[in-house]
Amino acid sequence: MTLSAAIARRGFRSAAPDGRFAALSGAPSWLPILIFSAVGSTLGLIAGFRFKPEPLITSMVPLSLVSFASSMLLRRHEVRAIGFFFNALLQFLVIAFASMLLTYAAATLHRPLADGVLIRVDLSMGYDWRGYAEFVSVNTTLVTALARAYTSIFMQPVALLALLTLDRRFEQAQCLLLATMISLILTAAIFAVFPATTAWTATGVPEHLVAPLHLPVKSTGWIHDLLEIRAGRGRLLDPNSGSALVAFPSFHATAALLYCWAAWPLRNLRPAFFALNAAMIAATPIFGGHYLADLLGGAAVTACSIPLARLLQLRLLEMPRNQKPETCPR
Repeated sequence: MTLSAAIARRGFRSAAPDGRFAALSGAPSWLPILIFSAVGSTLGLIAGFRFKPEPLITSMVPLSLVSFASSMLLRRHEVRAIGFFFNALLQFLVIAFASMLLTYAAATLHRPLADGVLIRVDLSMGYDWRGYAEFVSVNTTLVTALARAYTSIFMQPVALLALLTLDRRFEQAQCLLLATMISLILTAAIFAVFPATTAWTATGVPEHLVAPLHLPVKSTGWIHDLLEIRAGRGRLLDPNSGSALVAFPSFHATAALLYCWAAWPLRNLRPAFFALNAAMIAATPIFGGHYLADLLGGAAVTACSIPLARLLQLRLLEMPRNQKPETCPR
C-alpha cells in the first residue's frame, strides 16, 4: 500500500469540495483573523507595549514551522486535511498573540475598578468566595484535578482542532476559531469598560490568609500585572508568558462552554470534554480568582459569539454557482 493510500485510508484526505475547502483553509479564512491581528497589534503598540526581543524571536520559531508545514501540506491533495490542521493551528496562535495585545491595551484605559458591583452581585446570589475556597483547599486531590483542568484551556483547542480535522468536520473547526476570536473581542471590550481584580484584593484581605487557599494574590500574577499597567508601568512583555488580565467576564468560562459546543459532534468524546470543562469552570473561581458574576458574564459572551461566528462563516463560505455551504452543526 502506498503512503498516499494509507493516509487516505486513515481519513486524512479531505472529503470537502475543492471550493469549500479553499474557503476554509485559504485566503477567505484568513481575512477576519488578519484584520483582528492588525487591529489588536496596532492598539497594543499605540498603548506603548513592546515585546522583549529574545522571547519574541523564540516564539517566532514554532510559528514559522507551523506556517511552513501548512503551506506545504495544503498543496498536496492526498494530505491536505493535515495541512488544514496546521493552518488552523497557525490561525489559533495568531488569534492568541493578537488578543494578548488587545487585552493589555484595554487595561490602559484607567476605568474605575468594578469590584464593588461584582461583590454585590455575588452576595445577592449567596456566593461566598471564602467558603468555596476553603472547601476546595482541604482536598489535595481535588486541588490537583482542578488545577490541571484550569490549565487545559491552552491544549484543548489544539486537541479539538486535531480531532475535528480527523473527523473531517472542517466547518466546525473553522467555526471554533471564529467563535474564539469573536469571544476575545467581546471579552476585551467589556474588560475595557469594567476592569476588576478579586473580592479579597478589593476588600484588603491579607495575602497570608489568601495564599494557602490557592487563590491569586496582589503581589504576583495577573493581579500584579493589571495594577502595574494601570499605574503606567509594565509595558515590556514576554510573548511566551503573558498574563490573563481579565476578571469580568471570565474567558475561562467562555472557553469551557465553547469547547463543549465544539466537541458536540464528537459523540464518543463528548462526555470527556463535558467533564473536563465542567471541572475547568469549577476551578475558575479558585485559580483565576473570579467572581461568580464573572462566570455568568463569560457564559453570555459564549451565547453571543457562536451565532456571530455562524454568520461570519456563512459569508466566508460563499461559493460559486450560488451553492450554499453547510454551516456549523447546531
